[in-house]
Amino acid sequence: MNRFLNLLSNVLVIGFGLLAFLYHNQDFGIQLIIFKEITFFFPIILLLIWAFKSYSRWRKVKLTKKKEGFKISKSGWIKAFTYETLPFFIFIPLSIMLLFYIDQAHFFVTVLYILIVEGLFFLFIGKKVFKIIVNDQALIIINNQQYFLFWDKIKYISFQQKGMLILMKTKRQIYIAESDYEDFKTWKERIKNQAILKEIYIQN
Repeated sequence: MNRFLNLLSNVLVIGFGLLAFLYHNQDFGIQLIIFKEITFFFPIILLLIWAFKSYSRWRKVKLTKKKEGFKISKSGWIKAFTYETLPFFIFIPLSIMLLFYIDQAHFFVTVLYILIVEGLFFLFIGKKVFKIIVNDQALIIINNQQYFLFWDKIKYISFQQKGMLILMKTKRQIYIAESDYEDFKTWKERIKNQAILKEIYIQN
């Protein structure tokens, strides 16, 4: 769900930027007579998506905060930081251009900065709570994304390519590098043992 929401957010931001460009350059022959409405509804939709996503991931972090697990490594956190902030390299230059050229874009830019600030805050709080948790019900992976992988939904687990590849019964694949979390050998064995108990195929 979060992957879809991230994609939808990015499409809305880029779409707004393109529409703002056309509005500013009306000599192209395209007149956006509803641009005022766009400057209201686009940020509202973006804000609603952010609120749902933010509530979902902070709730999952809160649920797992006190559970024992294998903490994220320095390289794992850098990877999470990179993936989370990658869209910001579009958001920030776009926001600056909008403020310079589009008077009606202030609300949209404010929403963009809310997304950026919350994303950074989540990462720095998460540095202490991102982890892998293995229990009887599920394999839980918490980083900038949050995966609650119930054992009965997992088709097989492969420990190859210097990490762990999980194939879900829905055909979705999730890859975790061995360097993403501390003490790879221990969490690998714990996951293997639990998967065997659940009759999940393991490939080494």
